[in-house]
Amino acid sequence: FYLFGNGFYDENSFQPAGSPSASGWGAEVGGGVTGSHDFSTGSVSLNYRGGYRDYQSSLLSSGTDQNLSFVFTKAFTRRWSFVYSQSAGIYLYGGTYFGLQPTQATFIQTNPFSPETRFLSSSISLAYQQSLRLSYSVQGSFFLNRFNTPGSIGFTGASGSGSVYYRFSRRTTVSGTFSHTYMAYQRGAGNTQVDSTYLTLSRDLQSHWHLGVSGGFSRVDSSGTAVIPVPISFAGFTFTAYEVGPYDQVSYLPYFQGTLTHNSRRSQLTITGGESATPGNGYFLTARTIGVSGFYSYPLSRETNLSMGGGFSRLSSISNAVSSSFTTSTFSASLGHNLTRHIGVNLRYDFVDYGVIGAISGRTDNRASFGFVFNSRNVPITLF
Repeated sequence: FYLFGNGFYDENSFQPAGSPSASGWGAEVGGGVTGSHDFSTGSVSLNYRGGYRDYQSSLLSSGTDQNLSFVFTKAFTRRWSFVYSQSAGIYLYGGTYFGLQPTQATFIQTNPFSPETRFLSSSISLAYQQSLRLSYSVQGSFFLNRFNTPGSIGFTGASGSGSVYYRFSRRTTVSGTFSHTYMAYQRGAGNTQVDSTYLTLSRDLQSHWHLGVSGGFSRVDSSGTAVIPVPISFAGFTFTAYEVGPYDQVSYLPYFQGTLTHNSRRSQLTITGGESATPGNGYFLTARTIGVSGFYSYPLSRETNLSMGGGFSRLSSISNAVSSSFTTSTFSASLGHNLTRHIGVNLRYDFVDYGVIGAISGRTDNRASFGFVFNSRNVPITLF
């Protein structure tokens, strides 16, 4: 476990250049727990980081920023195995989710107008090994996102899938998967059902590298109520009325996911990208999302660690009346150094860029922090 105290400077600016910005100094305190344990029939891993950030500027809201990732695996017999994973957190002015598994971040999108984005995702998987080459698995998950800005639309959803795996060799496995996802939106905005079918190639490469590639298609059925602004002129004045009507549309989208990982005693690298139908970000409802994210950690020495991560996503609405696309870019970097066995320092930088949505200007957040860390182990602190 570890405890930290930081001072920071945060600049929250709006586009175009020259627009008003909300900037200020502040302080942050918090802590975290990280650990893993392997036993004869399974393993358990936990990463948690949480802190309270206090802004001195009245234009920025103080609050908590938290990140949780938990994975439990268990082999009941030689043929049956079980996996449970949990992710949750609160983003204060955006961020990037760093999880123990790349799939834990599938449904997490931050809202450009909401200071806080709250998320939760739970998943269970049961696998059966019929032979050395053939196996099966079923998976179920529950997820939700909430935003604290009035007008933003959160969602709650569930997903189920079934897969068949065939192992061609010790390093290569091919699988086929069918999944069904249901998403319901707040304020009666609508609901979406997504059926996806895809094939996956998994390959263990040399020197601790692993590659996974999935390809297929998705059928997206979205229904709800569309609210369309209509300008009306009367007696020399122009005002806006709203036309409300139901919508029900079906779209077919390509499905693609790719993951590259490298794990060794000295470094860790994860890169994930793809295209799929996602629940949106509170402004967009169901959206066609193209994105990529990554994390890298490397010990510069026994006392010093460098870690960085980030992501990019592009959302295009496929359910409500929003016709434009929206991009989000994030980047975080951390340099941790131990001064003594349990006392260290940490320098961190976080960047979030929200693109323009129609006539609404974008927003950029830059935050730099520096502070001291107490660590129960003689290891430098990382991003999570």
